[in-house]
Amino acid sequence: MSKLPWYRLWVVEHQSEAARWTAEDEGYCLRLMNAMWQAGMEGDVPPGLPDDPAAICELIGCTERQWDRLRRKFLLSPQTPFTVSSGTISHKRLTDEWAHALDKSGKAKESAEKRWRSSTNRNANAMRTHSERNARDDASGMLSQNTELRTQNTEDMGTPKLQVSTLVCRNTHMAESAREKNDDVTTALSVPSNLPARSNGNGGADFERFIEAYPKHRARGAAYEAWRTLHRSGKLPPIEVILADIERHIQLDPNWRTERFTPNPARYLTDELWLDQYNAPRENALIQALAEGR
Repeated sequence: MSKLPWYRLWVVEHQSEAARWTAEDEGYCLRLMNAMWQAGMEGDVPPGLPDDPAAICELIGCTERQWDRLRRKFLLSPQTPFTVSSGTISHKRLTDEWAHALDKSGKAKESAEKRWRSSTNRNANAMRTHSERNARDDASGMLSQNTELRTQNTEDMGTPKLQVSTLVCRNTHMAESAREKNDDVTTALSVPSNLPARSNGNGGADFERFIEAYPKHRARGAAYEAWRTLHRSGKLPPIEVILADIERHIQLDPNWRTERFTPNPARYLTDELWLDQYNAPRENALIQALAEGR
């Protein structure tokens, strides 16, 4: 009974029985019923308690004087469900609920065992059928494989030269295909002709002249990427314009004479600093003439 720690209260009957009880009396009644049900669960016997005042008082939390009054009210009421027999106090509906639970538990157990037996038999049949089918398939597969091996061996022994020739042609074709693919990949990865050629992996000839003339040698890779971007977009002026502008910055801007305050070469290219204007007409005229190719 430990698997059913609850019972149906039957509210209508209970309210009819407790119609003239106080709330305190009804609370003690429910405590008494719960104690009876728990005793039946633990002992696998019908719910009930020994007619022992001290034990009952301890279970429901009342004094012996209170229990003496409650016992008379519970047992002497015309509509009471409590009974005393052979020194045991029981409750009629709790006894019926206990029998119902036993019957229900037994049927559930029987049904579970029946399902388990059915499932076991079904699984055993399925496993036997599966094993037999696998055995047949394995035997058929082995027979077919042996037949193919015998056929292949016969063909191989009959035409060895033809087989070798076929393999050589196939390998030659694979090698030619691989070379063609490698040529395609090399062509795809080649640097476009309109970009500045890189020398030693650090930039084209014009870029090298720019870096050599620039007073600050920092972030060389970022400078090269900026150079390529300008070259692709057509915004990159001739190298003579850039070299003349660097010299102009060094002469006219004191910050460019100190590496700390000189902008990085990448920033010079990205911000297009050769377009900066200074109050030096002679230098600006020189830059303009170089830009126009005069």
